[in-house]
Amino acid sequence: MLFCTSGITEPLYQYSMTGVPFRNNQTYAWYIGVQGQKKEIAVSPVWSFTWNECNGVSEEGVEEEEEGTLVETSNDKKKGLNYFFVSAFNNQSDNISIDSKQLNFYIDNKFNSEKMEYSISNGKTSLFKQVSDINQGFNYFTIPLHTIKLTPEKKYKLRILFDNAEELYLNFKLNNPSK
Repeated sequence: MLFCTSGITEPLYQYSMTGVPFRNNQTYAWYIGVQGQKKEIAVSPVWSFTWNECNGVSEEGVEEEEEGTLVETSNDKKKGLNYFFVSAFNNQSDNISIDSKQLNFYIDNKFNSEKMEYSISNGKTSLFKQVSDINQGFNYFTIPLHTIKLTPEKKYKLRILFDNAEELYLNFKLNNPSK
């Protein structure tokens, strides 16, 4: 499989969920090249990973919110979804672009926390807030964005607050579906 893209203006890029799916136990590699005046002027090292599919989650991991918002709370990775990793290395000025109608993210609970609160704001107003129990290690979450009524191309912030006061952030925007 060969995938190439250009014109990336954001510091974070996620492979499209509608792209060619990864194959189980297949190793993939990538590098980043910077072009200037139609020639490559800088190249990153080559990074690689081996894709291993995880088992899906049962329906019992989905809970109904008061306003009718379904939020994935099983903390397990759901098969077929791509997730953004939220870590302390996410710079508060970094922004990601989302093409889908849901925000899939995961965290590595190295803080030994038992609960976390995650919220989405537009910089002034909190638009969504959820408290969830979390496990040690990786925890996966899905927020259906259509229930929050976000505006395409506008910037939003996902804030994660752990019960030990550690905080993580992910800035994002919804791509305009008409583009």
